[in-house]
Amino acid sequence: MNGDFSLEQWLDVALEATGEVATTALGGEFRVTHLEPPDPSIRTGAYIPLRSADQSLLVGLLGTESTCRKLARTLLGMEDEPEGDPSDPDVADAVGEIVNMLAGGIQRRMNGNDSRVELGLPIFVRGAILPTRRMEATMAGVVFDDVEAELLMFREPLTARGDHR
Repeated sequence: MNGDFSLEQWLDVALEATGEVATTALGGEFRVTHLEPPDPSIRTGAYIPLRSADQSLLVGLLGTESTCRKLARTLLGMEDEPEGDPSDPDVADAVGEIVNMLAGGIQRRMNGNDSRVELGLPIFVRGAILPTRRMEATMAGVVFDDVEAELLMFREPLTARGDHR
């Protein structure tokens, strides 16, 4: 079961999957770095839920509006176009697709560990989300070429809610 994995181990798997997305879908360099988290009120990005038999996780890729716009331009092949930014819905879709690919990489890596990880649908958020008291949270700074972002993970054991599905 994945309940034996610490949140930091989940984060390591997520960082490996993020690096894969960066070098394949985004076609660039990737590194992990220490970043000072931005003011939560200016955080923007996408989250996707993951669920295993014994825990629920939420993975988010966040930054500023500019960060998300740059990631969207890269995914959409617009980085060399001097004019025209993607629309807000296109940015939301693109960053949502990046976290969906990232979560797929986590799922592929974790499904070999005696458990099944299911993915939910990504959501795009502007502003902070607050974990409940039962949730653990961790983050890492990530850099896609020159674009700095945060990879956030929240985890809650399902038994903490009395959910025995």
